[in-house]
Amino acid sequence: MKNASAAHKLSGLERGPFQISLTYALVGGLWILLTTLLLRGLLDDREGVIRLHVVGASFFVATTAGLLYWLIRRGMAAFRSSIARDIAERKQAEEMLRQSEEHLRLVIQNMPVMKDAIFITALGVPAPPLSASAS
Repeated sequence: MKNASAAHKLSGLERGPFQISLTYALVGGLWILLTTLLLRGLLDDREGVIRLHVVGASFFVATTAGLLYWLIRRGMAAFRSSIARDIAERKQAEEMLRQSEEHLRLVIQNMPVMKDAIFITALGVPAPPLSASAS
């Protein structure tokens, strides 16, 4: 049962952040590994390897910071858009409810027997039973 809940957590909104984090970890790990191997193969000087590694790591951090900024802005824009859509749908539903209530009110007002029965019942007096011959 825990697997089902874990799979459920990774669906929908949860999947995006998980994929971003996993991708970041994989790319970051590969970047560090490959640049270290490349620099060790190119340079014999340990000091030079360290200096270039710092430059490469700084480049990686700046690049990923820019990508994260872009992803967050994109996510926030999508979030704002979904909020606006939800508000519009709610307003539309409220308007439809108002129209339905108005329609029901008009139907009841145009049915004299029902109007009297509802009024009498609202006063706490039992309404007389309706018979087919009464209409």
